[in-house]
Amino acid sequence: SPLYMKPRIFISAVTRELAALRDVIAKELISLGYEPVWQDLFGTEQGDVKAMLRRKIDACQGVIHLAGNTSGSTPAEPDPDFGEISYTQFEALYAQKKGKKLWIIVMDESYVGSVGSAPAPLDPMQSAWRQRILAGNELVVCFDLTKQVPGKYFDTFSSLLEKVKNKRVTSTFG
Repeated sequence: SPLYMKPRIFISAVTRELAALRDVIAKELISLGYEPVWQDLFGTEQGDVKAMLRRKIDACQGVIHLAGNTSGSTPAEPDPDFGEISYTQFEALYAQKKGKKLWIIVMDESYVGSVGSAPAPLDPMQSAWRQRILAGNELVVCFDLTKQVPGKYFDTFSSLLEKVKNKRVTSTFG
């Protein structure tokens, strides 16, 4: 029916580092019948960014969170619920708090993102975040795209998304 809404999946990622990978994931989601949603943040936003992120995530069925080497833009004040976190980290924690499906993909530290010819340096806030995820996660998918041909990567990611579709994947972190 024309009223059918495609399920929306929010892709949480630091734009400067992971925009190219996010675009790949968005295309895969579209091919599987999902509507990908994301928010570009450049640290220059005015107004209540977290309110905007909450609205977007509330309208989604789940969140795919990409954890690279950089934490991205950070709110001026610590979050009342989550403390000192970046906006991208907020997206994952807020999704979890709201009981959304949450899939976390931890990028290999050697992954060269959208930043150029070398991996982004691992920043201390993101290093702590990655450790927190890896310590408490049932499902952590580590992709090191530097060592894989793109075709194999697509296969791997498609199989992950098929599991997402079939709800066989659960993921929580403390």
